[in-house]
Amino acid sequence: MADDSELDYIRTFLKKGNTQSTTKHISQVKKISSILDTKRILIFSGELMGVDGKFYTKRYKVRISETSEAALMSTLSTIIENVGKLQRGETIGQYSAGESTDYAATYSFTDDVDGEDPVGFTIVETTGTVEVEASKDEHIKVVKTVSTGGTDASMALSFTSTGSATVEWWWYNTGIGIYAAVERVRFYNGATEIGHLYITNNDVYWFDMNDDQVMALDITDSWIHINFVWSGNDIFVVINGTAYGAGEHFLGSHAVCDKIVFGTGSSTACWYDAIGVSWDPNYNIGDNHFLYIKPTTLVYIKIAHGDEASENGKTKRWKQDIYLDIEWSTS
Repeated sequence: MADDSELDYIRTFLKKGNTQSTTKHISQVKKISSILDTKRILIFSGELMGVDGKFYTKRYKVRISETSEAALMSTLSTIIENVGKLQRGETIGQYSAGESTDYAATYSFTDDVDGEDPVGFTIVETTGTVEVEASKDEHIKVVKTVSTGGTDASMALSFTSTGSATVEWWWYNTGIGIYAAVERVRFYNGATEIGHLYITNNDVYWFDMNDDQVMALDITDSWIHINFVWSGNDIFVVINGTAYGAGEHFLGSHAVCDKIVFGTGSSTACWYDAIGVSWDPNYNIGDNHFLYIKPTTLVYIKIAHGDEASENGKTKRWKQDIYLDIEWSTS
């Protein structure tokens, strides 16, 4: 596993537990003072400590910088608590079920005006409407697409053509429909549709323009989280933390994608929230998900020790270094 991938995993883990802190790793910034926030965490590159077959262990220094000793202890306590949760297989989350929350992402719709079009998308309302709503079932600031009988109530996200990327979003569906593709997210290469996800009768399907493949069953009236990855012609989909799509593809070989259309059809309504894209340098995939899912390559984390704790009298900032010993698996 590349070191940056390891650092990305650790950053995501620490961010989920310390939602108020801006967390970066050494490939993003070289010193913690470069993090533009009052609450800062910086992860340094790992030092290889040992190899045992397909397992290897690295030690990572993690530097915490806060405005007071109390804030420093709070952040440190949260890290310790969440390391324990991770080892017990418990949920570590930024968002909690039952709380009304603005789910942050590249397109979170936070600053958009209720009742108007979402900013950043091409809107088509030939047979329906697309508009920002104040909330939907615990999600604050969402987009509702409503069809009045056709398939063109949609918002299109266009971008530079790419053969490898990840897009994730939250999707609330009515779960009923009279034909396949009542609520769908379509992927394009130029003017050619190369596949789409759709929901009908509470089930999620993938259609590669040749045949349908069921992915998730019994999706009731609720928000579901989609993580969609493509690499060339191959696709990989994670729905509510479960992987689907083994052997599924885009239409055509060596496919690239340059547009995604979020919409609905057949006199139905659905809602979208927190659309995050991997090509956005200010967004990290996974930030909009309330669960931290332990990657299969991460085996174990142990807090080793810290070798520096100090207060800077000039800046009045408190600093603490700790070390995380992490066992990884190569498979």
